[in-house]
Amino acid sequence: MRDHFARETLTALQAGDHLEMLYEEGKPWFWKVVISDSVRPSEAPKLKPRPAIKRVGRKPTLDLSDPIGSRVAEHNLVVNRNIKEEVSKELAGLKKETPPPEEVNQFASLSSD
Repeated sequence: MRDHFARETLTALQAGDHLEMLYEEGKPWFWKVVISDSVRPSEAPKLKPRPAIKRVGRKPTLDLSDPIGSRVAEHNLVVNRNIKEEVSKELAGLKKETPPPEEVNQFASLSSD
C-alpha cells in the first residue's frame, strides 16, 4: 500500500483493534470494522434445495368493463348449471314406465268398426 494511513489502519486491524466509521456526523450510526478471526472453510457452503412450486394456472377474472353484462353472464352460467342438475336428478328419479305397446293399435277397443 502506498498510503501511510491505510497501512497503519491495516496493521492495527491485524493486531486485533477495531475501527468505527461514522455514518453521519453527530448521529449515533456507525460501522464497526474488524478482521475476522474465524477459520475459513475448505469449501463454500452448499445451497439448500428449493421447495417445489406447483403451478395452478390463472384465477378466473371478472369483466368489469360492462358490470351489468358480466353479472347477466355470470347469472346465466349459474342458472344453466342448476337447470342441468335438476333435470339430471329428475331423470334419475323417474320410474321406468311400461314399454310402449306393440304394433297393435292401443285404441282398437275404443273404435267401433
